[in-house]
Amino acid sequence: TATPDEQQHLLLGEDDRVVATERALLANGVTVAFSHDSIPLAVLPNDFAIDTITGSLFGLLESHGVVPRTAVTTIHAATGPGIGWGDVPEDSVYSLLKQTHYTVTGQPVLRSWTYFIEGRFQFSILRTR
Repeated sequence: TATPDEQQHLLLGEDDRVVATERALLANGVTVAFSHDSIPLAVLPNDFAIDTITGSLFGLLESHGVVPRTAVTTIHAATGPGIGWGDVPEDSVYSLLKQTHYTVTGQPVLRSWTYFIEGRFQFSILRTR
């Protein structure tokens, strides 16, 4: 069942369901981020099997005709023992990206909370006016 955050950002009701994943993102075998992602179950086919999820969530959505085109992102610093798992120092600092991804028609189709480990990932931002 969708959490209050998922309900708000994915425009879902209290009884709506999501496909929720938790993943470690690797670069050259090293963990660079931890991601908690949610897709509204309603955007996937009725016969969708959860055990078919592998690889890219964008690839999964696109294979079912759902194409995210834009995202709204907030960026925060984060730290704490409840973030991540595995071989990560206890005092790690993270850049948390909270993102909602939308189709070209503005339908929200993916909510992500991704914790990027400081020093293991670099961002560049292009702002236009």
